[in-house]
Amino acid sequence: MVGLEPQYNSSTTQPKISRTELKVDFAEGESSQSRKSWMISGRQHVIHTIHLSSPTGQDSTISCLIDPALIPLLPSPLPDPVQTYDGEPNFVIKQSPRIDINTMQNEEIGLGIYASRFIPAGTLIAREHPALIVPAGSFPTEAYEEMGNALPEKRRAEMLSMANCYRVKEPKEGEEVVGEVEGIVRTNALVLDLKTPVTSSRKRSRDEEDQIPLAKEVYGGVYPLINRCNHSCGPNAAVKWDLETLSLSLYALRDIEKDEEILKTYADPAHSREKRMQKLFNNYKFSCDCPWCEVQVDGKDQLTREEKIRASDELRDALGSWIFMHPTYKKWSDDLCASDDLVIRSHQEALSLLGVEGMHGLQLFFVEEIALCYAMLGDELQFKKWAAKTIQLSQVENKVTYKTFLTWLEDPPRKMAKWGWRKNQREQKARKKRHEIECEDDNVIAEGSMRFFLVYLCQIPTHSAHPRQFEFNKLISTAMASVSASRLAALTKLRCSIFQTSYNPQNLRTGAKYLRSRLRGPSMVAYYPDQFNIPKIIRQYPELEMVNEDEEERLQDVIDRKKRGKGAPKKAKTKSALSHLSYSDQSNFVAFQATSPLLVF
Repeated sequence: MVGLEPQYNSSTTQPKISRTELKVDFAEGESSQSRKSWMISGRQHVIHTIHLSSPTGQDSTISCLIDPALIPLLPSPLPDPVQTYDGEPNFVIKQSPRIDINTMQNEEIGLGIYASRFIPAGTLIAREHPALIVPAGSFPTEAYEEMGNALPEKRRAEMLSMANCYRVKEPKEGEEVVGEVEGIVRTNALVLDLKTPVTSSRKRSRDEEDQIPLAKEVYGGVYPLINRCNHSCGPNAAVKWDLETLSLSLYALRDIEKDEEILKTYADPAHSREKRMQKLFNNYKFSCDCPWCEVQVDGKDQLTREEKIRASDELRDALGSWIFMHPTYKKWSDDLCASDDLVIRSHQEALSLLGVEGMHGLQLFFVEEIALCYAMLGDELQFKKWAAKTIQLSQVENKVTYKTFLTWLEDPPRKMAKWGWRKNQREQKARKKRHEIECEDDNVIAEGSMRFFLVYLCQIPTHSAHPRQFEFNKLISTAMASVSASRLAALTKLRCSIFQTSYNPQNLRTGAKYLRSRLRGPSMVAYYPDQFNIPKIIRQYPELEMVNEDEEERLQDVIDRKKRGKGAPKKAKTKSALSHLSYSDQSNFVAFQATSPLLVF
């Protein structure tokens, strides 16, 4: 392979490595040391042949140019050969008119894979073991040819029938000439990863060798079937490598109609049109003719061809970096300051734009996070809708996500640890806010109750046996929790004058302190109005009116007049505020006070 260097990922686990789990086939009298080897990137590589045997006779052979140290890290025991497809095949291979013969520099018309029936998004189309596994880097043509010769005749013939954009019938002077197998590898190799020990110059003990940390090294695989898929910058299919089965899966990114060509991408769809075209021509010797590259303009378009291409490039670049420039589930989930639909709206917009540019390969991330957002909001209906989409799209692409969502979907509220977390937090904050508002309202209710009963009780005849003395005493207890000391004193004095009892300031202070401790603040006032049957009282005294003037001065005037035995003040000349109230529907004083906070007569 050209243009690829070995890549390592040191953030992997450190499983124990067994040196005897895998047996490698050698010819009689041959060993790994005796085989011809090539130095690639400073390490020795030899050709190994992996035979995947099956009781049904569907054996498969893989020819590898590989570092011998990787052999014990391959799946052991080796997997059985995978079936190319489940049930009946949902594709056919036939000639494709999409390949430009001139740019391919030969007369062959390439083959393509077409859907033989409707294929839903996320569905497995085909699975295949690679015919060849080669390391990243440059190595002699001889190594390529020996890899090809190590394959059984039928497998080798399938491999040699693949596209080769480096095949030249009559090479020009100075033009690079590559071998048949090398040309096929350069044209078709798809990236795969193999586990490899992290190298170090430090000597290790025997115990340490059993705990060598593992990394991933980039290799390339050649697949006689899956490599038949042609290219599009808006593909409808993608591939997924599975190290455990040593196989590559081809699956649908979106719904594929019958007779539609199955296409994957050879270039990064997030790159600009110019970069994609350059890579495709340099590596594969053809120019892309997909709708996103061959932009058409008619008389109805308001943009020119260049403006359309520029807009598409900007949109693809934005989609490629969307998760870095927009809110995601992880940060949103704990940020109660963000709106509940912030990530949902952003991701749905991204999904819409992905459809415009045909970049469906990125959609699983957004669909999964939308489902998780609805889970945090406790919206079971919407969660199940988006979880079903996640399951459909991830059945091949991400098996961990697939199994996790299947479990969650059985009973989301019970299976998901943070189900409805944001909803619960919102409700707790709302309850706290309502409690604060109720505390404020309780103060108004307490004072409103006092105002109303002062007006009402001032009309009671002044004799100690009056039956409403008990009600008045309850009013005093209620009001003491919130009114000021001066108003409390005035209220107590009024009680003494009305019910002909003695006034003792010491008793007032003691009683107020006791009542404050018992009532525990104004919130207890809400329990008192039901006992006074306020709607009945209001019906008995329809002359009561709401005023917007200062109530305390009028209240003091009432107290003074009653003490002097004079009549009540004249009725205030204000519009009645009681005419719009339906007192028959009021069940307690809280409802009444919400519309009439100040009362005098």
